[in-house]
Parts: sequence; structure tokens; C-alpha cells
Amino acid sequence: MVKQRQTPVSELTAMIQAEAKPASGTKKTQILAFVATQRITTTGLIADRLGIPLSTVSSTLTCVAKKGEVEALAHGTWAPVVADAV
Repeated sequence: MVKQRQTPVSELTAMIQAEAKPASGTKKTQILAFVATQRITTTGLIADRLGIPLSTVSSTLTCVAKKGEVEALAHGTWAPVVADAV
């Protein structure tokens, strides 16, 4: 029987925390571009279509929503910001 190497808890914690950081650069740009092409989308759909970890998409959208770059409609549901008609 082959013994599997167990990953220490501290290493697993570091991996999870690294994935939960908001994306910057290319990933952030990809996420914002995807949202801009949809009327309404979800965190899961974005993660699936772009191949970006769900936690990264979620934390990125939360951060950009606070800056007014996307609109949070409900838990995990997002929409592009639409400029008001003048």
C-alpha cells in the first residue's frame, strides 16, 4: 500500500487564502469584460467560463462593486453598471 503525503494545515490555509485574494491585472480585466457583456450574470458562471477560481471571482467582484464598477444585485448575482440617460 502506498502512503499518501498529507499536506500540513498551515500549507492548506495558505493555499486557500491565496485563492481568495481579489484578482488584479488580466484576471480582473477578464472578469469586468465578461460582466460588461451580460445583462445579469453569476459568480459561478463567470468562474466557469473564464477558468478562474470561484473565490477569486467572488472577492474581485465584491471589491469592484464597492468602487462602483459593477452592481451587486443579490448574493452571487452581478450586472454591469449602466450610466443614467441624460
